[in-house]
Amino acid sequence: MALGEHTPLLKLFYHIFPGFKMFRGHSKAHIFCCFAIALLAGIGYDALRRYTIRQDRRFFAPFLGGLGLFFVLLMMIPYSGLMEDPIKSFLSDVQNDLRSYLPVAGIDKAEFVEAAIKQAVMSVRYFLISLFLGIFLVLFTLRWGSHRLLNTITILFILTDLFIFGKTFVSSVDIHHWDLKQEALEFLNRDKNQYRTAIITSFGPKYGVTSLLHQIIGDYPYVLSRYSRLYNLANRGKPTPLMKISAIQRVSPVYNLFNLKYLVVNSNRILDIPGYYEVYNDGILSILHNEYAKNRVYLPRRIKIVNEENEALRGVFELPAISGEQIILERDSVAKLSFEYGSLLHREDPAETVEIVDYSSNRIELRAHLASDAWVILTDTFYPGWKATIDGQSEAIIVPANYVFRAIYVPKGLHEIVFQYKPKYFSVSIMVALITLLGSCTVAVFFD
Repeated sequence: MALGEHTPLLKLFYHIFPGFKMFRGHSKAHIFCCFAIALLAGIGYDALRRYTIRQDRRFFAPFLGGLGLFFVLLMMIPYSGLMEDPIKSFLSDVQNDLRSYLPVAGIDKAEFVEAAIKQAVMSVRYFLISLFLGIFLVLFTLRWGSHRLLNTITILFILTDLFIFGKTFVSSVDIHHWDLKQEALEFLNRDKNQYRTAIITSFGPKYGVTSLLHQIIGDYPYVLSRYSRLYNLANRGKPTPLMKISAIQRVSPVYNLFNLKYLVVNSNRILDIPGYYEVYNDGILSILHNEYAKNRVYLPRRIKIVNEENEALRGVFELPAISGEQIILERDSVAKLSFEYGSLLHREDPAETVEIVDYSSNRIELRAHLASDAWVILTDTFYPGWKATIDGQSEAIIVPANYVFRAIYVPKGLHEIVFQYKPKYFSVSIMVALITLLGSCTVAVFFD
C-alpha cells in the first residue's frame, strides 16, 4: 500500500474500503514495514549469537582480507561521473511529474544538481561502509561466538548508524532553517485577529511553515482538488487540480478572498501591488499589509446562484466576488434548502455585525447580529465532517461558497453560530478501538 498506485493493492483499498481515501498520505504505511524489518533484525541478531561456526583461521584470514580489498576497490569507483546522468534524468522526471510529493529546484540550477549528486555519492559510500562493517561483525560473531567485546561493538555500530540518520534527518527540518525570524513573528503576533499570510522569500518554499501562521499555501503536499484548482488558476492562469500547492508566482486580487492580510518578502525586493504597503522592515525581511483583505468571516451583499462548479470557479474572478460584495453558490448545493430569496440581495446595514468569538482547529464560534435573514460566509475550506449549529439548537447546512469556502443561511437576530469538526469515521474509529481494547483484555484474562 505504501507504494501507492504502483501496486494494485492501493487501488483496491482506495475504491472499495469506505474511508480509506480520506487518509492523508499512504506513504505513512512505510512505518509498519520499518517496524517489521527492525523486529526481523532483532530475531536475526539473537539467532546469530546462538550460532557459531568454528572454521580454520587459515581460511578465515584470507577471506576477510579479500573482502576488505573488494571493499576498498568499490570505494575507489568514481561514483560522481557514473551517477550524474541518472540523477539529472530522475530530477527532470520528478520536476515534470504532477504527482510528485514535493517541488524540486530543477536541473537548470547547477548548484542544486551538484548538491544532489554529492548527497547521492555520500549515501552510496555510507551504504557500502555500513554493509561491509555489518558483514565483518557477522563473520566475527560466527567465528568466535558471542562475547562482550563483539556485542559492545555491534551495539555501538547500531547506535552510530541511528545517530547519523537522525542527525541528517533532523537538520533538514531544523526550526532555524524553516521558521521566520523571531522579530518578524513577534510583529505578526501583535495582530490578534484571524488572518492568513503568504511568504515569498529566497529562503525556500518551506520557510515559515513551523511558525503556526495560517498561510494560503497551507500544507501543500496534499490539498483538496477544488482548492488547488482555484489557487492554480489565480497563481498560474490554469485551473489544474494538483496534489501540491506550488510557490506563489504572482499576487492575485483573488487572494483578498483568502483573507490574505500580510505578505512576507525579502527586504530588498520591491513589489508595487495595489493595496499593499510596507509595515515592517528589518533589513532582511519586509512585511506588507493588504488593505483589501476580506475578514475570515463576513456578510456578502449579493448572492449569485450558478448551475455547475466550473461556472462557480469562473465567477470567483469577477469583480463583485473579488471585492467581497458577492458570493457564488451552486444550485445543487442549495436545492434542498429553504431560504428567503430576498436574502440573495442583502441590503447594507451599519448595525449588522458578524465576528469570530473563538477559533481553534476543530471548533469555530461566531456571533452574528443581523437585521434580516442573510448568508454568512466563512473563508475556511469546505470539507466533509464539519457541522454548524445556530444557538446550540438548530443545525445549519453548510454549503460551498465561492467554490471552496463555507456558507450558512442565518435568520435575522442575534445568534451564536458554532462550526465543529465531527466526522462520522472518527466516532466509528473510537468504537472500533474500544471494542478491540475490550476484546484484548478479555482474551488476556481468560487465556493467561
